[in-house]
Amino acid sequence: MRRAVTPAPRSEAARSSNNPLIPSYLRIRALAEAGELDRAAQMAAAIDDAAARANGPSHPSALEAREVHAHITAERGELSAAVALYRDVAERWAFLGKQESADEAAARAHALWMRITDPTEAVRAGEAVLRMRTQIPGENGTAYQQAARRLKTLQARQSQTQN
Repeated sequence: MRRAVTPAPRSEAARSSNNPLIPSYLRIRALAEAGELDRAAQMAAAIDDAAARANGPSHPSALEAREVHAHITAERGELSAAVALYRDVAERWAFLGKQESADEAAARAHALWMRITDPTEAVRAGEAVLRMRTQIPGENGTAYQQAARRLKTLQARQSQTQN
């Protein structure tokens, strides 16, 4: 069984010893590594919700909590939900002017979308990824162009199977 590894919070504030979420992140990581993904996901969702309520949904600590939630969601195989979480994070980082963080979250959303095999689900998630890529197009717009091409291909295949 593949072990999940929860990413560590990346900001200095999140890594500081006075951040109350660090023990929770460590607990989530331990649960995921032990294969207890359902419990890890419940805890990640609760922390995501609590951080957003306490600080606002666009606060850096809330976004970092949401990224942990997205990671665990992906590890559970819920790719569309993870894409939506990472997309939300990417767009909020972009709004805050944190381009590097926005690019990283957008790349994760995009990569997870590429793994979705169900055609209807892939189109639905792809539409959201393409909207995100209009704001966060990647270097020289290449990620946007790639997403647009893939979505067009998926939509064409879907329309052929419906006819």
